[in-house]
Amino acid sequence: ITRRFTWVWAFVIVILAGCGFIAYVVINNPYLGSFYDRIHIWKVALAIWQDNPIVGVSVIGYRDAYRELMTAGPLSRFAVVAPDGAVYQGMVNGSIEITSHAHSLVLMILSTTGILGLGAFTWLLITCFIQSIKNSSAWRSGLIPWLTAFLIIGIAGYNIFDAWYTTLFAFFSALAGIHKNNIPMIST
Repeated sequence: ITRRFTWVWAFVIVILAGCGFIAYVVINNPYLGSFYDRIHIWKVALAIWQDNPIVGVSVIGYRDAYRELMTAGPLSRFAVVAPDGAVYQGMVNGSIEITSHAHSLVLMILSTTGILGLGAFTWLLITCFIQSIKNSSAWRSGLIPWLTAFLIIGIAGYNIFDAWYTTLFAFFSALAGIHKNNIPMIST
């Protein structure tokens, strides 16, 4: 790939993809309500972290902390006003919606485990990247795109605190940690 692919072409592809995305948004005017809901949730998660910056509120305490912040004061303090004037403040059908996760990997880790947890998690990810690059072989080369996809999805999607995602994350992290010299060879 490196012999056939230059950084200039990579830059051109990124620019073209960005222009295509902007054209799609301008032409189709997609519904962005879910995005504004996420911004509201991010504001609440950030407030949870600011109340408990070192160790967070714990994974199991996230929902309680979220509920407490949402009911402790006016909803307008976390409200998000969309460009069309719609207000997103955590209400669904007239009642306050309590979410189970922050829809952002970094904000979820910060709010549940604090700076210490984010530091430990960052160390784990860096170690997985290093091990995947250092011990790359035919089957291990797929771990690098997995880590990249994991981080991209984590920007605004699911996080490692959902059971199915935790299992997948643990499996791939273990694969990244296996050294190629320790893999038993199966002969037929």
